[in-house]
Amino acid sequence: THCQGEVVNREVGKVICLEDSCDTPTAQRYGLGFFIGADLIHSYHDHRYISNRIAVLRLKSPYKDNIKKGPRRQATNFICIINVYAPTSQFALRHPEEYEGFYETLNKVVEDYRKTSSFLIVAGDCNSKLGMRECTDSGDNESFMGPFGKGTRNRNGGYFASFLDTQHLFAVNTQFKHAMRHRTTWNGDITNSSGKLIKVRNQIDYIMVSQCYKKAVQQARSYHGHTFSSDHAIIAATLRLDVVYSMPRGSTRKLGRGKPECEAEGCWPRGQSTQNKKVRNLGQQVDLRALADSNELQQVYSK
Repeated sequence: THCQGEVVNREVGKVICLEDSCDTPTAQRYGLGFFIGADLIHSYHDHRYISNRIAVLRLKSPYKDNIKKGPRRQATNFICIINVYAPTSQFALRHPEEYEGFYETLNKVVEDYRKTSSFLIVAGDCNSKLGMRECTDSGDNESFMGPFGKGTRNRNGGYFASFLDTQHLFAVNTQFKHAMRHRTTWNGDITNSSGKLIKVRNQIDYIMVSQCYKKAVQQARSYHGHTFSSDHAIIAATLRLDVVYSMPRGSTRKLGRGKPECEAEGCWPRGQSTQNKKVRNLGQQVDLRALADSNELQQVYSK
């Protein structure tokens, strides 16, 4: 995403790349972007660049939402997607003021767009380990995440948990029971205290929705094996729009007008199973069925 501009292909989709101004040092041009599938291009309304760590995309839904409007809520049918790239743990320690400023800005953006959106999604590289769900002082489980996190909560995870709790958001990829490799979102190398390079596999990328809409999420997990160069996995979630919107009987529950009929990469010939569609669309090059039975692989991602 270290480029700027838009590319539209009516058969495949629309790519929006956002970057800071040329005056910003190259090392700080983190890059944010959105990909809009071909069947959702007609729903595109607008996008906004907030900072080199936060961007917003709005889609127009043809349906009315199920929530009654309050004094702080305007009548709207926008689906708002906030893309975030949070500072790393090392950056947060070196620049605590900038780290706190990131969450101040993000809180304001979420509050502002929630007032004008019927459905709010926050997603991205949060660079935070929520770890496993903990109990509150009252003895209840934390309401902002499910029971299937990974690892132990770190310092960044504490800030992130506070943000989720304040904004009443829910991290959906902690809700479903999957193998550890499908909870892991980042693979990397770090040097331990002995100077030895070790592999680390963390869950630091999340998709979040309002807690009142967590039942709209049918599935969420990570996918590895993509063909592009990245140490992050793809996080995907399946949503039921009829939980959010009053939809006519017989509706497909989708915003799009049907899958594009094309043979371009990322489009699906008729007759393929749902799983095969996902695998091809994510560019996977490995046999997932063979890996699913690998105990050795499961042990590796459990570390």
